[in-house]
Amino acid sequence: MATKHFLGTATAVAQVTTVQVTAYDAATTYNILAGGIVIATTIAQGTANATAAALDVAWDASTHPWATPVTATSATDTVTLTADTAGLPFTVTTSVSGGTGTIGSP
Repeated sequence: MATKHFLGTATAVAQVTTVQVTAYDAATTYNILAGGIVIATTIAQGTANATAAALDVAWDASTHPWATPVTATSATDTVTLTADTAGLPFTVTTSVSGGTGTIGSP
């Protein structure tokens, strides 16, 4: 039987993760976390779309080392997080507090 060797020659791609504000509520605080640390947080901003935009701005304003190699953008009610370096993995989670609003899992 021939020995198989992993060559690792595939082109690295930038990781893309999306988070959607799935239910808007004015009394809810929405959070995006990395490594269990809140990186982006906002109270409700009037609509799901405005809340997603505020989370985008909060993420990009963060100077935390887990946030700086990842860029946030938003469109409608969704925040898109993209690694600045192809092949650099990252993990985020979400949470809410207060109110009845919800945010999707990445």
